[in-house]
Amino acid sequence: MRKSFFCFVQSLLLISIVDAQPAPRALRDFDLLGRWAVECARPASPMNEHSLFSLTSVGAAWVLNDFGPDYDGMVYRIVDAKRVAPDKLSLRQILASDDNVVLDIVILKDSERIRIWSSQTADGNVLVRDGMIASGSDQRTRWAGRCGERRAMQPDSPAE
Repeated sequence: MRKSFFCFVQSLLLISIVDAQPAPRALRDFDLLGRWAVECARPASPMNEHSLFSLTSVGAAWVLNDFGPDYDGMVYRIVDAKRVAPDKLSLRQILASDDNVVLDIVILKDSERIRIWSSQTADGNVLVRDGMIASGSDQRTRWAGRCGERRAMQPDSPAE
């Protein structure tokens, strides 16, 4: 009985610690956790990035960006996340393999689609501004949809 009670208390403490961390809570509130891609049925490639936003068992937030087999997967720790508008979430990401690579991005969400709205390195190099890639090519960032998940119907939503 004592062991069961201890496990129960430990679980409650772990849940409260995870909920107290702003990045995991912001990712959950923004409904960002899961896999996203431009075309979910097609393999990852430079033109079809797959991104997986996840939490570890201790509540650390991560994102894996997959550009296909010719590229190393880019795994970032999400060290800060906060809502900056009803449809935008700001993330500070640090590359897991190199703490010197830091990105500050804003994700725009429209229903079940997301796209990069802005992105810049910690030293101020702008990569994306207002949804446009800053390389001067007048190219918009692409929308990505949620992949491989069945979504439960909300109690107040009409039947399809």
